[in-house]
Amino acid sequence: MKFLKSKIAVIGTGAAGLGILTALLKKKNIEITVFDVFEEEDFPSLAKATELKVEKFYDEIYSEIKSKTSFKFPPPKTHFTKPLAKYKLDGKPGLFKSKSLGGLTNYWGGTSLAFTDNELENWHISRKDLNPYYSELSKLIGISSRNDKLDSYFGENFATNPPYKITRMFDKLDESTNSTSENEDNYQVISGTNRVALETREGEVNSCIYCGECLAGCFSDSIYSTRKTIEKYLSDDRVKTVKGKVIRVEEGKVTVSAENKVETYSGFSKIFIGAGCPNSTEIVLRSTGLTKSEKMADNAVYVFPILYLGKLDYKVVNEPYVSLCNLIFGFIPKSKDYKFAQAQVYSNFDYMWRYNIPEPIWKVVKSLVSYSRARVFWARLYVSGEESQSYNCELVNDEINFSGADKASNKNINELMKSVRNAVNKNGFYIPPVSPILQKTNSHYSSTFPYKGNLLDVSESAEFLPNVYLCDSSVFPDLPAVSLTFTIMANANRIVSEAMN
Repeated sequence: MKFLKSKIAVIGTGAAGLGILTALLKKKNIEITVFDVFEEEDFPSLAKATELKVEKFYDEIYSEIKSKTSFKFPPPKTHFTKPLAKYKLDGKPGLFKSKSLGGLTNYWGGTSLAFTDNELENWHISRKDLNPYYSELSKLIGISSRNDKLDSYFGENFATNPPYKITRMFDKLDESTNSTSENEDNYQVISGTNRVALETREGEVNSCIYCGECLAGCFSDSIYSTRKTIEKYLSDDRVKTVKGKVIRVEEGKVTVSAENKVETYSGFSKIFIGAGCPNSTEIVLRSTGLTKSEKMADNAVYVFPILYLGKLDYKVVNEPYVSLCNLIFGFIPKSKDYKFAQAQVYSNFDYMWRYNIPEPIWKVVKSLVSYSRARVFWARLYVSGEESQSYNCELVNDEINFSGADKASNKNINELMKSVRNAVNKNGFYIPPVSPILQKTNSHYSSTFPYKGNLLDVSESAEFLPNVYLCDSSVFPDLPAVSLTFTIMANANRIVSEAMN
């Protein structure tokens, strides 16, 4: 007897796409069509290079960056000279757009934190329900971390790779922050190393060499992108691809626009959408006849410096480093009136300055910036969606339109800054008494069509049309301060695993 193959459609190749395909490819009698725009990206050779070759490679990268861009501070992250594409927000480029294989994971910082039951408070599932999927995805993406004080809040850290190296000054800041005695602040501040999807295993061709050029694009591809795994998935005989922009879906059908032609593909038993919150929102609006979604949440991010004013040992100067987040400060609320917040702490990395400084001047100031990494650190404080900006998402003339809705409230920022100053300001470390700078936008978009929402009934199985499932952060009931990407992967994997049983 011959069994008919299940014909499945998958939309998107970013974080949710990874979770979807990982679950689907466990099935044998299946045929998968992956839809995405698949714009071409130029990636450098991943062959291991000597330090001299690495330096020369980035000299050329910065030369090209400066020929294409104007002054921006802080500078935007680029991917081998290419900035992120953006949707317009209130008529100006503002929200990040996914346009290539791997989506925004080609640009992310690799932070991979699991939600706790606090972040899942308004969900229909618990951390225990997500744990198997976190564990499975952690083995794919490779999480580097060490066991530390952050585990007291997050629990298991799902580390699979050896801990990455942080500088002696970050170790000193971590130890000092955790030595804070109990006080009457509204938050307890704990510190620990980032949980980051970074290749740190010795002998691997793409193992991190700590050159500090992460934000210009990693020449050795050490920072995980879903592109790495999905490229392998796409070579599977059960998988084929369709290049184009998905316009709408309906039961069993996917309509795509490509090269000025619209075509509909049919016969799918199930359709899984994981194109990223802005893209998926546009697809759902067209597919359901709605003209607007619920407000798209985003994390407000406040930037502030941390200085070290104590005595320096010469050994802490010019250490190899990564320009990704090195430490995370967790702000654990002491009452239900407050939400968990987190601060990601970075080096005073070269990219921040070299992006804008003419090359002849950079050669003069380079050693000064290098020395300053033992003296200056930068923190990015994330607060929950309740305290953050949000955006209206509407279809206007059949095109997605984004406009500002709620502004960041700032309601607890003084309490947060008071707590972090009390935790940090000792042993030579010092946060100046200035207000942190609020960034205009971030990239943690969610909650446009949440489970059991007001505008669209998305079931607890993530189904919103017959056999059509929404698998990315669009379905999150709310937006916590904790980084989303790892949970997007795990939850997409869970949705598909349950739908295919």
